[in-house]
Amino acid sequence: MVLGCALEASSSDGDEQWSCPVLLQRRCDTALELYLARKKSCLEEDRLPPLLLLCGGIPGVQLLSSKPSEARAMLEYLCCARGEDMSHVDCVLEEQSVNTVENALFARALLVQTQCSSVHVVTSALHEERAGIIFRKLFQVLFSRSCRMLDCSRSSCVFFV
Repeated sequence: MVLGCALEASSSDGDEQWSCPVLLQRRCDTALELYLARKKSCLEEDRLPPLLLLCGGIPGVQLLSSKPSEARAMLEYLCCARGEDMSHVDCVLEEQSVNTVENALFARALLVQTQCSSVHVVTSALHEERAGIIFRKLFQVLFSRSCRMLDCSRSSCVFFV
């Protein structure tokens, strides 16, 4: 699961273009690497493959603009900027949330539907403490275990729920 953040705007020929800032690109890169490693181990162990859940909507005041959701921008980054063939990736977009609490609430509903048994949350180091508290509270009932840090660098942070 990748937590979104505000998109960057640029203007070309009067058209407003939106893209993932470097911070969000690093989250996506980390999540894709984690997803691909996990998928390989699942195939080797004959288990269900993982899902890549991209979280983030469009803030309310920008709903009428041409701005894509944060989740859609992440998918575009992975497909276009990185040049990844995403056809082999089981990817789910959560496009309703506009903050970390909603990320957790809407993602939790999707994970219950897909009968997910564990979650790796990818965010930035700056956001990890706040996100960890929120996800710990909302996911503890779902998974009956506590949240623990797996890896944290300057650019991205992964914790296991």
